[in-house]
Amino acid sequence: MSRDTGIGITSATMRGADDLLLAGDTWGKPPWDVIFLHGGGQTRRAWGKAPDALARLGLSVLNLDLRGHGESSWDPPGRYSHRDHARDLAAILKPGHRTVLIGASLGGVTSLTASHRARDSIRAIVLVDIAPTTQSQGIKNILDFMTSNPGGFSSIDEAADAVAKFLPHRKARPSAQLEHNLRYSPDTARWTWHWDPKTLDFATDTYLRQQSSDMTAAVRNLDAPMVLVRGQFSDVITSDDVRHFLELSPRARAAEVPEARHMVAGDANDVFLQQIQTELEAALPDWPRRDETANNG
Repeated sequence: MSRDTGIGITSATMRGADDLLLAGDTWGKPPWDVIFLHGGGQTRRAWGKAPDALARLGLSVLNLDLRGHGESSWDPPGRYSHRDHARDLAAILKPGHRTVLIGASLGGVTSLTASHRARDSIRAIVLVDIAPTTQSQGIKNILDFMTSNPGGFSSIDEAADAVAKFLPHRKARPSAQLEHNLRYSPDTARWTWHWDPKTLDFATDTYLRQQSSDMTAAVRNLDAPMVLVRGQFSDVITSDDVRHFLELSPRARAAEVPEARHMVAGDANDVFLQQIQTELEAALPDWPRRDETANNG
């Protein structure tokens, strides 16, 4: 894997499927050693300092906004299934170069689904609180939050109140960075979430069953390390879901972040980062060790 990247962060756009432009932050240049893919309703800001920390190990890193999210293009026909996101990812992956994919929730689904198209371009996959089987009530809780306040908010503080109510376990109130998750409309003087509402058109039982089937097939067929990082108090996947995941493939591993819930990287960023680093060190013989890169920035 590449170890000659610079540390500086650069904003970039790249073309995914359907001629859509995808926005991201980059450290170094393609081909990418690591790609971060956030969850549904989030943006690339959700990862905190994790992308920068891995870049400081000498890896080239892309932190991507999924289509319909953040600064990436919205798709007028509303093509937002996990297979559509996977087509974007497959368009970015370079044949002949194997990349580590780190995906939270929808980003994890996207990572596994992309393996059906770009198997030989995947070095390893880290799934963050998502598995082939999930808990319906946990999914419902997320969707209820995403569909609440359809008219938006009169201020960022009002949006912060809504997030604090949804995530009461977090000690810190949502910061000014929440502005990156919102769009302001001068016409309505309202703030709305930075994702296309059409993404929710796929939140049906039939669609979720297809998603589960695609993920199950991917885990069974992918001959690469797959690490599932679960939040200890997640309501989206349980220990039984983790156990089922481990039974699907001899390449599957699992870890848990104490005190975290579904949004693991936001709940405990430092612990999350340490956990994925430990797991990737164990799974990949050429993964840069922290003791080898202690003086790299």
